[in-house]
Amino acid sequence: MNTLPVVSGRWSAAEKAAQAVTPATEKLRARAEAAWESLKRVRSYNEWLEIGEYIEAARADIMKYLGINDPASDSKPLKDAMGIFLRDNPKIREIGKTIRSRLHSCMMHRAEIEAWRLTLDANQRVALNHPNGVWNKFKDTLEDAVPKKRTKPTPNETIMALQEELDQRDKQIGELEAERDDLRKRAEKAEWEFAALKKAASRLQAGAEKLIAADERRSRKSKIVE
Repeated sequence: MNTLPVVSGRWSAAEKAAQAVTPATEKLRARAEAAWESLKRVRSYNEWLEIGEYIEAARADIMKYLGINDPASDSKPLKDAMGIFLRDNPKIREIGKTIRSRLHSCMMHRAEIEAWRLTLDANQRVALNHPNGVWNKFKDTLEDAVPKKRTKPTPNETIMALQEELDQRDKQIGELEAERDDLRKRAEKAEWEFAALKKAASRLQAGAEKLIAADERRSRKSKIVE
């Protein structure tokens, strides 16, 4: 995650936003770091929730400072500030980006996931203790519950489809033009060969006529002599 440097002795906007984490949120930091150290040895979904609580509380503080109300916001100022927050929390930064993303999804659907986990038996709950596994399994239940509908293509998808069709037609036109040029060259070659043959036939005919004329002259001379 890129961070913005201090310019002319002043904090950047992202630096200021990252410092907006409240003392109440900061109290969650020790629990989150302890949970992460524990997770390195024994995995527990509840400990993942403690980490998620800290990250989501910090995210909420930063969003409030930046005036962002959309929980699903992915704006650059928010990403820059969260990058600095992670820079200042090296233990939390150890958690992979993909895992943090799945944990964020779990926290966004926390109540629903907790209700869903109650429907699982003890062995299943113990096995599903990592955000990746929990989110993937829970997401499957959402997809099964909602009938798949044919979604209307977005403008970008429509443009891409039209571009692919145009590219295909351009390719076909290019192939037809190449075939036309080849036929034209073959026709020109055949026309040249025909002209050459015609010219040769004319020469042969002229030669034959000369031979016939010469033969007739010799025949007349022979008659005169007799």
